[in-house]
Amino acid sequence: MRVLMTHVYGWPGARRGAERYLHELAAGMQRAGHDVEVVITAPTAGRGDELGVPVRRLKRRHGMHRRFGEYADQVAFGAQTLPIGLLRRHHVWHAMSTADAAAAAFTGRLRPRLRAVATEMGIPDRAYRSTRPDHPLFEFAVRHLDELVCLSPPAAQALQRDYGRPGVVVPGGVDLSWFVPAPQRTPRPTLLFPGSLSEPRKNAQLFLEAVSLLAARGVAVDVWLAGPGDLPAQLSPAAEAGLGRVTLRRMLDLTALRDAYAAAWVTVLPSASEVFGLVVLESLASGTPAVVLDDGMGPALLVDSAVGRRCAAKADALADACVETIELAREAATGDACRARAERYDWDRAIVPRLLDVYAGRA
Repeated sequence: MRVLMTHVYGWPGARRGAERYLHELAAGMQRAGHDVEVVITAPTAGRGDELGVPVRRLKRRHGMHRRFGEYADQVAFGAQTLPIGLLRRHHVWHAMSTADAAAAAFTGRLRPRLRAVATEMGIPDRAYRSTRPDHPLFEFAVRHLDELVCLSPPAAQALQRDYGRPGVVVPGGVDLSWFVPAPQRTPRPTLLFPGSLSEPRKNAQLFLEAVSLLAARGVAVDVWLAGPGDLPAQLSPAAEAGLGRVTLRRMLDLTALRDAYAAAWVTVLPSASEVFGLVVLESLASGTPAVVLDDGMGPALLVDSAVGRRCAAKADALADACVETIELAREAATGDACRARAERYDWDRAIVPRLLDVYAGRA
């Protein structure tokens, strides 16, 4: 099977969850014996490969910036990918951003043998989507794609509620050969925060407030801030106190992040409205339990009392959950339980086969 996978951004320019999904899925499809081509944008055009899969990098364009603002490069990418989809005889076009999803849907109407599929990387909430200038492209894609993949049940429920279309739920995956437990953890309990420091819904400030409460209680921990971006200039006094407890603060590359997952005692992601929670899954694959919000969203579906704690979005509740999960990490069975949970999301054995069913129309 010849598969075209597209996303406006990709490695090495960005290594967020969506870009990791793109390249790791492409590698999994190639391992399954399929011919995969990845198309992304970059500051300069070129060709290369990531994880052994050919990657074509189109020069990033910003046409119609006055109309589309920060989404201008995404809209331009849709136009750039359209001739590739029309002229290259792929069996499946799997798009992972808005305008290329619309381009895939349009191409599928012209080429009925092409299976046009997209993965919605977030929550398809109409109240949010309708504020974006590229919303008409999203609506076109929703109406005309052969299949729209959602990463979690809450995303599929939003799609049905707001757009009247069912989505097929296929979560993200993890490479269990790459994310593995370490022989031992750090000598002192260590909390790892792997979310963006600048994005408010990732709740870095809430995490730091919880850290300050732990210090006030005399709980000795090391604290690692591993996410990208910068903290807000104005933090609450409690968060400032928590920041003083941080022992590692830098953007980690993927290899260093993998090592941090395995060495830490607890991964903490108090992120709100998280569609899936890839970093939580990677932590579990590394044998490390996690603390997440008990909000019914993606991370809460990954974590139960065997592999971590769910809590309210309050500093004291988060601090309590961290203490309980540190104790959980001391238990010999916890690493195996975390690993077993992650095995349900193995790219090769679980996720790729499900997406092949989507490609074949069997979902």
